[in-house]
Amino acid sequence: MSKERELLMYAYADLDIPIQWVDTEVEAWAKKYSIATRRDCLGKTDSFEGFSYFNMNTSLKKFPELRLFSDLIAIPPFMFRGCSNLTQIELPGDALSLGRYVFDQCNSLTSIDIPNGVISIEKYAFRGCSNLTQVKLPSRLESIGNSAFLDCSSLSSVKLPDRLKSIGEFSFSYCFGLTSIELPDSLTSIGGYAFDHCTNLIQIELPGGLNSIGSGIFSCCNSLTIVKVSSKTPPPVNKDGVDIFDNCPKLATIYVPDESLETYKKADGWSSHSSILKPLSEWVDK
Repeated sequence: MSKERELLMYAYADLDIPIQWVDTEVEAWAKKYSIATRRDCLGKTDSFEGFSYFNMNTSLKKFPELRLFSDLIAIPPFMFRGCSNLTQIELPGDALSLGRYVFDQCNSLTSIDIPNGVISIEKYAFRGCSNLTQVKLPSRLESIGNSAFLDCSSLSSVKLPDRLKSIGEFSFSYCFGLTSIELPDSLTSIGGYAFDHCTNLIQIELPGGLNSIGSGIFSCCNSLTIVKVSSKTPPPVNKDGVDIFDNCPKLATIYVPDESLETYKKADGWSSHSSILKPLSEWVDK
């Protein structure tokens, strides 16, 4: 059994763990990172779902050994939640997903490089990481869960990968530092309030493949001035919710395909902005 597996067994298995699975090095790791033994987690298993790991460990500043967990395909939910002094982390290269709340409220974390194999970031994964300024998203990423980067107030820019298909509700809400974000052509859906209160976002381009837009996705983006929409068919908007551009006082122009201008002026969710709808042929890239 590998040392890293022994560490997990020591930390999270039932108290009747066989003593031969534990040695002095593992004990030292456990002591170093203030890991507590738990009776309520299943031991002697390869399934990590439900383990809290370092949840609310305010003493943890770094955990370089995590990179050794090459068989940890899914980074478990709550793994580093509330580790308010965690400043750096290196994720295993074979990881495919980041679990819900995995770095929730890690407000000392300033940057993270997510491995290229990751295809999904679950809900609340980085919520409240208020000092996070840089995130390198993987090229294979397909989905960003609800509130994944909610209240990451220092995040200034994000490059979304070309395979991304969906952005969940409130995913970048209250990212006050966000000034620009490029939405890829692969994107098909944006959840409600995804960019709510991104108060420094000035311009946005909506790709042509969008077939679902939630309520208030740009609500309270009070610096937003220009929107460019590539789709010839007006993307369906939640008719029962808040206007997608609610409380955007500086919004001056929404550019849409020339041949679809009149269609947009009559479409649900777009007709209320008919006075600022203009053809794409008048677009000047600044």
